[in-house]
Amino acid sequence: MTAPAPSSSEPHSSEPDSLVPADEDRRCVGCGYSLRALTLNRCPECGLEFDPDRLPQPSIPWLLEESFSTFVQTVGMVLLHPRAFGEHVWRDVDISARRSTRFRWITVGVACLSMLAVPLVRIPSFYAIIPALFLAAVSGFFFSVATGNVEISPFVPPPWAQRVRFIRLQGMSCAGLALSPLVPLAALVDALIHGLAKVGMLIPLAAAVVLLAWLYGSLAFQAMGGRRTFAQLLEHVLLLPLLWLMILTVGVLLAGGLFAIAVVGYRIMSM
Repeated sequence: MTAPAPSSSEPHSSEPDSLVPADEDRRCVGCGYSLRALTLNRCPECGLEFDPDRLPQPSIPWLLEESFSTFVQTVGMVLLHPRAFGEHVWRDVDISARRSTRFRWITVGVACLSMLAVPLVRIPSFYAIIPALFLAAVSGFFFSVATGNVEISPFVPPPWAQRVRFIRLQGMSCAGLALSPLVPLAALVDALIHGLAKVGMLIPLAAAVVLLAWLYGSLAFQAMGGRRTFAQLLEHVLLLPLLWLMILTVGVLLAGGLFAIAVVGYRIMSM
């Protein structure tokens, strides 16, 4: 997948970590040649120019330009080209904290809105508001926590800059959740086929596709970006769903408790 080239008029990132540390053994993003102690701003191996004072931009579309098209391209990159995405952990590039965090929260927002839409599609009446709000509260808590810096095996490389890039890109590895609109779409198609009284297999099938895409994106990033061993990947596959289940359980209990308090308070005030 080709990424849009950064505009020459676009200013460099103003984040402090976009500056090159004085003691870092920076390498060319084109060929990996060491750029330390060079007198010319051009790689002697491949001829690629570089700014000695700032890190180059990554080839991840969203980190170059924030738009709907680059969001879709980045989702495709995470899921279809995980090696190209994960290799940025090991390149001396500027991974914007602001843009990577915004990508994660937009993805979480898409997932939450999709879960909110499911009961509204299945129960097209005023009574759908309560289950919709409950599902939105649970999914909001669950996706916010589960897409955070959750590591089954800590990634602690010698250069701290790699650790920073890993954390920021790990938040973007939840890109599979961008497929969440498939769930309310499946609910709508299911309602048209079977009616509102019967729930078919389309909804759980669509939900399974979204969860598997999310798990795959996370696992592929751990493999390519974290360069995990087979044992570590197996541990990730087995324990991450259990961790998700624990987070979901806590979310259900918290949302249920809040709704129960709200109901009791309403009844007391209406007496």
